[in-house]
Amino acid sequence: MALTPTPDGKLYSADFSGYFCEIAPKVNPPAVTVIGKLDQNMAISGDIVGLGDGSIYGTAYNLMDKSGMGTQAMNVLIKL
Repeated sequence: MALTPTPDGKLYSADFSGYFCEIAPKVNPPAVTVIGKLDQNMAISGDIVGLGDGSIYGTAYNLMDKSGMGTQAMNVLIKL
C-alpha cells in the first residue's frame, strides 16, 4: 500500500489490487472511502506522491502482465 498527503490536508492510498482511496485520519477509527479502481487492469507497484497543485502520481503495472514481463519488469508512471 502506498500513502500520500495533499496540500489540502487529505490523505490518499493506493494498493497492489488497483484500489484508490481517501483516508480521513481525524476520525476514530480512521474512515477509508474507496474512490475507485484503476482502469486498464493497472495497480500501484510502489509509491504515490501528491504535488502542490493537488495532482497525484504513482508507479504502476498491469495486473495481467506475467512476472518479469511488460509493466511488471518496467513500471509506468501514471496520474491518479
